[in-house]
Amino acid sequence: MPAAELDTEHSVLAACALAPAGANLTGMLARICGGDFSWGRALASAAAHQIRPQLAAQAQALDLTAAAVELAADARASLGHGQFLAGALIEVLDALRAEHVPAIPFKGPAFAEFFGAGPGSREMADLDILVRPADIVKAVHALAPLAYAPALPVQALASRWLDRVTPEFPLIGRRNTILLELHWRLSPHWYPAPCTVDDVMARATERDFLGCSVLWPATEELFLAHVSDGLKSCGSGMRWIADVVRILRHDTGLDWQRVRRIAARNGGLNGVRVALAVADELAGAVARSLDIPALALSLQAPAQALAEEVRHVYRLAEAVRSICARLQSDLWITSAGAHFGWALQLADHPGRVALEIARYLAGPTVADLAAMPEQGESDLSLRLRALRRRLSR
Repeated sequence: MPAAELDTEHSVLAACALAPAGANLTGMLARICGGDFSWGRALASAAAHQIRPQLAAQAQALDLTAAAVELAADARASLGHGQFLAGALIEVLDALRAEHVPAIPFKGPAFAEFFGAGPGSREMADLDILVRPADIVKAVHALAPLAYAPALPVQALASRWLDRVTPEFPLIGRRNTILLELHWRLSPHWYPAPCTVDDVMARATERDFLGCSVLWPATEELFLAHVSDGLKSCGSGMRWIADVVRILRHDTGLDWQRVRRIAARNGGLNGVRVALAVADELAGAVARSLDIPALALSLQAPAQALAEEVRHVYRLAEAVRSICARLQSDLWITSAGAHFGWALQLADHPGRVALEIARYLAGPTVADLAAMPEQGESDLSLRLRALRRRLSR
């Protein structure tokens, strides 16, 4: 398997990202960095994979000269930015609660607090919040007094195409420059996500987050949400794998029959299989290559069975291989065609996904909605403009 072929730098990064809570890898790092280990390459890759806090937490106790200085600076920056985003998140959630808009911050500062060592323990660039489709307009208006302005024209909210062209509505903080994304889907309409926002909302409960009460998903739905979030981008990067592993290590009593049932109902069970196989393969390969058995995952039998099922489907085994191979190269897939192909590769029902992709390609895009006049636009006019744009290309 390609994960076993990671070079030393990427193996160390994976070890730091996937380590169990409270694990001390200082001895391993001290031993490895005495050889031909390249801290410059490791630091650059950690930034690309957005796992600098995990590397800093394990390595800042070492005397690494220039690398130590950079890691310490990264750790301070991550802590400060995490605290800044946590404060902004609380302000946003309070504003939404005041307008009776249920909202779930399933990633970001809340995830770092509940599954890490506080807001600075997970690298993050923006705030992501799940809301029901019916609450989008109300949420946008609720956040306007906090100076969060829509990145799309407000009239785009009224378009019936909005749900088809994008799974989220971006807002920009005019006072704090924060990008805030309100998600009514966990992935594009055409991607076979293993759960929906309604699935996540159905069993969410209140939890304390830094003195503020927040809605938080049940572990099964949280796991499915992070699987969707990671795989919709073709499984690129280590951070989403680290998030999935953190959930699996934190709660060993997941109801895997429920996970299987929800994912199958949404046509995304193959994504669950691939995510579990990648997490298990990567953790096991790094544990063996660095001789640290504690890094390996110990999946429950039903979860292990799901991971093993990829071996019987060539396209899924290839998906696992491609994810692991890209970890070494620090490559991210950006082309639309590759994303469509990925969705078909992972789909439980490729024919249905192909139909949704065709519908998406036949309709307007985000760019068309962004160009809508203030008074709005008829469906026919929007379709004609989208057609003219395609013909001009």
